[in-house]
Amino acid sequence: MKKMKIYLIVCFFYVSLLPIQAQDSNAEFFFKKVLTCNTRIWESKTSPDSINKQLIDLYQKTCTKRLFGKLVNELKQNGLDHDLITSDYGFDKHSLKTINVSKYSFNIYRVSYQVFMPDINGKQKKYDVVLYYEIKMVNKNFKINGISVLLENGTICRIV
Repeated sequence: MKKMKIYLIVCFFYVSLLPIQAQDSNAEFFFKKVLTCNTRIWESKTSPDSINKQLIDLYQKTCTKRLFGKLVNELKQNGLDHDLITSDYGFDKHSLKTINVSKYSFNIYRVSYQVFMPDINGKQKKYDVVLYYEIKMVNKNFKINGISVLLENGTICRIV
């Protein structure tokens, strides 16, 4: 009887973790999709107006109203000067292979990946990117509510 109680407790604990594990795997899929779509838009060879419209559509689908308003305002003020979704680091085919998504706290996910970009001398260099995304569930869907970046000195700095 005692073994049966222990078995039931272990089973209950395991089953209670399943929604958390499913949510984390969904979060990884969500971030891969957002970062890939964002990069395709930035790399498209369409007009700036078309890129602007596509970014606004992406922000509307993947961000909370609060963050959507800030990102659209940034586009209106500065045009296509900054990619706030990736903190200007971008995302490439190599990045998709190296992405790692982990839960940092209750509603914060740590997303790390590698990207190749030209350095100050124009030579391609590999960068390790670490971003923190604050997530809210809206109608059972993930929505980005804030973006922070890990600076070289180890400080986490909120971007939007």
